Amino acid sequence: MKKNIRNIFASTMLIGVMVACGSSGGGGGAPAPSGSSGDTDTGSSGCSSEQPGNCSSETQCLDLGGGFYWDGDSCEIGSPPASCDADHPSLCTQSECNGLAGHYWDGDSCEAGSPPASCDSDHPSLCTQSECNGLAGHYWDGDSCEAGSPPDDYTLRAVTSLSAAEYTTPSHRVRLSWQDNSTGEEGYYVERAEAQGDGCTSFSSPERLAELSENADGWYDHSIASASCYRYTVSPFYGDEQGSGVSVEEQTVNLMAPVLSTTIDGSSVTLSWTYNAYHPFASGYGYYIYQDDNPGMTSPTQLRRLYGSTPKAYTVTGLQPGTYYFNVRAYEGSTLSPYSNVVRVVIAELGHRILRIINDLSNDNTYANWGQWNQISWIRVGNSGDDLTSDYSS
Repeated sequence: MKKNIRNIFASTMLIGVMVACGSSGGGGGAPAPSGSSGDTDTGSSGCSSEQPGNCSSETQCLDLGGGFYWDGDSCEIGSPPASCDADHPSLCTQSECNGLAGHYWDGDSCEAGSPPASCDSDHPSLCTQSECNGLAGHYWDGDSCEAGSPPDDYTLRAVTSLSAAEYTTPSHRVRLSWQDNSTGEEGYYVERAEAQGDGCTSFSSPERLAELSENADGWYDHSIASASCYRYTVSPFYGDEQGSGVSVEEQTVNLMAPVLSTTIDGSSVTLSWTYNAYHPFASGYGYYIYQDDNPGMTSPTQLRRLYGSTPKAYTVTGLQPGTYYFNVRAYEGSTLSPYSNVVRVVIAELGHRILRIINDLSNDNTYANWGQWNQISWIRVGNSGDDLTSDYSS
């Protein structure tokens, strides 16, 4: 009985020593963990709910609990915004903005409201020069559309020395040139009216063909038609103010192509043509006559240059049996008309007789005469694709 009492007493003493050691924090007991009070504040320089800006990573920020979010480079209080919505249009891409009701893309950001018109009095900065010129109460100052009247630092003066010249190579066009007499102008208008009926006396209403920049002194018209007469008018402008225009009238453009035909007499072929000029030749005019050995007239030989408007005929003599091609064109100074139709002449020897075939390639009709030089008769024999020489013998 006494032994048991001593054992119980010893156990009680041991437990008391252990409890005393644990409560004192000394000896072999483990140290109390920092922050055991439960407060998340780790000091004035740490990441805490009072100082979220000290958090250096997304993990630290999210460990603070609800009410905080990581926005990419710092820890912020609140809830993260949506990627794109009406309350956060600045986060929208262009395609997202286009699908967001009540918003529009203004070029670099998504804005609330309706987009402005492309050009109106409330948004002149969106106007082009031509739109600005047509916008009442506005003028173009060189790089933008401004409200009000243009400053009085320009003078619109009519051009002088206006002239027109026709060119056929490398393209058919009319060159206009003039003396620029204005100062501070925005540019020049070029207008054209086309003759009505015969001659160059009555013209249609003018059509504006070009709006040129300042200091312009020339322009090419590539839209001309064959055998037409035009009146060109050139005038300076500034904003919606247009200066006096100067015109070049009765400018006939493009010489017409002659119409060629042939007759034959013995070993000679006479080329003759008609030329319905839109206007009488002025000076330095006439015709060129060409001969080649292929229908494409790719390597023609100039047989003759005729001066003046008459006669409209030329005879080629001494032709030997063979195939020949001819055409003509008119000229006036340095201006050339289009080529005429190509005419084919075939002289074939059949025994003691001569078969002469004349073919106008423009209408695909072929004619032949045959016999001795002093025995001429004409026969319609077919089209140019036929083998004509095999149909006859001496």
